[in-house]
Amino acid sequence: MCFSPEKVDAESYPISAIYFEFRKTDKLSHRDFLGALMNLGVERSSIGDIVVNEGKAVCFVKSEIEGYLKQQISKIGRVGVKIVSGKDINIDFSDNVEVISTIVSSPRLDAVVASLTKLSRDKSAGLINSGKVFTNYFENKKVSYILKENDIITIRGYGKFVFIEQLGTTKKGRIKIKINHYR
Repeated sequence: MCFSPEKVDAESYPISAIYFEFRKTDKLSHRDFLGALMNLGVERSSIGDIVVNEGKAVCFVKSEIEGYLKQQISKIGRVGVKIVSGKDINIDFSDNVEVISTIVSSPRLDAVVASLTKLSRDKSAGLINSGKVFTNYFENKKVSYILKENDIITIRGYGKFVFIEQLGTTKKGRIKIKINHYR
């Protein structure tokens, strides 16, 4: 994004958008598109955001690789895709959020990660200690970290979550929590 008081030429910001269409019955994800691009040998630093909707997607890439990608991509995974001009497609850039309500023994990081990943607390602690869990975009190796409202939790291989609030307690003293999962 560029904020400039003067008109900016496209050469100063060489970013292109590649628009894809595919059947709505085929469920493609961000991971599918990123995997296909990486499989072509494209460096991650050459790929920007990838927004996937039902039956359509857009990938922002460096302009220098746009032509190469358009020539090489005809399938994402096992799904045939068609590259279309940007004027013919309407992408919804709103967040795709799933609200999760779950019950945990405490708002500790290891307990919440265990609930979100469906792993044991011991295995969740292993994820945390191996540097695969981030809170508020910083690596967090402290399993006893107490999550606060609006803390952002990123778990490699599982996604991005936001701890919204504690909803109360159960009869057994466990804590009900609400979390947003960004898909």
